[in-house]
Amino acid sequence: MPPVGYRFRPTPEELIHHYLQKKVNGEALPFEAVNDLDPFQSDPWKLFDEKSNEYFYVFTKMKVKDIAWKEKTVGSGTWVFLDCKEIRKDMDPIIGYDREFKLVLTGDGEAYGNWVMHQFSLLDDAYGGDEEAEVYVVCQFRNLDMDIDDDQ
Repeated sequence: MPPVGYRFRPTPEELIHHYLQKKVNGEALPFEAVNDLDPFQSDPWKLFDEKSNEYFYVFTKMKVKDIAWKEKTVGSGTWVFLDCKEIRKDMDPIIGYDREFKLVLTGDGEAYGNWVMHQFSLLDDAYGGDEEAEVYVVCQFRNLDMDIDDDQ
């Protein structure tokens, strides 16, 4: 249990270096703030508190060949790809990728929030080159309708 007032707000570099790389290597994590969960089993407001102004982080498994997906249908909508950024630790070579997605509603379903997701992954060759292998990525979720005060 984190101390009162604690906010888990790692940088992309910290997520890759201190969490994802350790999870992939089977090493102990520095803090148990990222849980295993399939975030594509349902709408995000059914998995996370839609009234919270916090970020939500999960480890999930994907096939290497599916890491660079562009769209994924879930519950009431589709996660649509927006952008991909390279992640570097200091001035070192690339250590991973930050892919950004937005949930776009389909049909007449009712939405609870305006959700975005960042999917953090290692370089493809870090997974051993087997495109069918299931590997971990870290997903960060946020409801944009809830203001986040980064100064807290």
